[in-house]
Amino acid sequence: MKLTKNQRLLILVAIILGGGMGIYFIGDYVGLWTGGPAVEVTPTELTTSTFTTLSSISGDDVSNFVEMDIWVPKADATFDEGYEDITALTTNFEREETNSDADDISIDLRDYDYVWAEITGNTVFDNTFYLLIGGMNYDYLFYVHDRTSDINFNILNSTMDSITIPGQATNDNYTAILNAPGYTITDNHYGDIGWDLTNTEFDELSAREKEVVWDETEWMDQYPVYVPTDDTNNNYDRDFEKITNAPALKFTFNATINITDGATTQINCTIGRGYPIETLISGANLYMVWYEGFDFNPDPYTFEFEMWFGSAINVTTVESGRANIFGSFSSLTWAETYSTIGT
Repeated sequence: MKLTKNQRLLILVAIILGGGMGIYFIGDYVGLWTGGPAVEVTPTELTTSTFTTLSSISGDDVSNFVEMDIWVPKADATFDEGYEDITALTTNFEREETNSDADDISIDLRDYDYVWAEITGNTVFDNTFYLLIGGMNYDYLFYVHDRTSDINFNILNSTMDSITIPGQATNDNYTAILNAPGYTITDNHYGDIGWDLTNTEFDELSAREKEVVWDETEWMDQYPVYVPTDDTNNNYDRDFEKITNAPALKFTFNATINITDGATTQINCTIGRGYPIETLISGANLYMVWYEGFDFNPDPYTFEFEMWFGSAINVTTVESGRANIFGSFSSLTWAETYSTIGT
């Protein structure tokens, strides 16, 4: 029987619809259709939290000798005041783990609202605290930071010449170049306490190979730390509220800085876009402070800034070092000087 044109069209439509329904049902069955998966997977809830610590630059797993304390809420602790209570370490928390190697810790944190994990560092790495939100367990991984013994630096103007100190007072764009000592024989990342490189293996290295181990840029950095007992502001919700000590540069001028536009002792400083640096003017000092850290591997750390000078003010010294921020950022105090250029 010969089909009419309309009959052929109806059959074609039926085939298309039938095939489409078949695809729909197959797709629904294997979970490809947006109507929902055919098989629901229930994630496995961890019964304990574990901890791994890695050396930030080398990547060495140092969990077997970097010690940690775990602070959990006391039975009578309340957190009605928010961060003010959460940062009250000795009032509202007690140690559940003390001086334990990171890889020896396995602890159930599901019953706690807040937990403080303290990297005690085993004398090599910076002491710092991390706030953990309770209710679930995780396999925590922390990068631990070994602080360089110095921050060597130079500051270049727009023609790439080193600035003249004392007396630099040129409105210009500047580049700061920061580096770590290339050679030290103290606090190295080798030994028999758990490093990947033992004392015996180090002794077998050639003189040139030993130089790499002695190079601080290969395994040290500069990062902020947070210690709740140093925090007098009791806030933890912004960058500088989560820091109590940080790397910094300190510019000292020959007069108290006036922030009024057009003043003869005015300093106007702008950090290049994208750098985790804030500036603070206090008296005759201008501070540049990092709320995130930096390292020197494989190249020196550099950043750009612009500085404009009033007609009666100039730089006397620039120092690299660390600053304490125990309260608000405006209460910053200078803690430690590494290197100085100027008088």
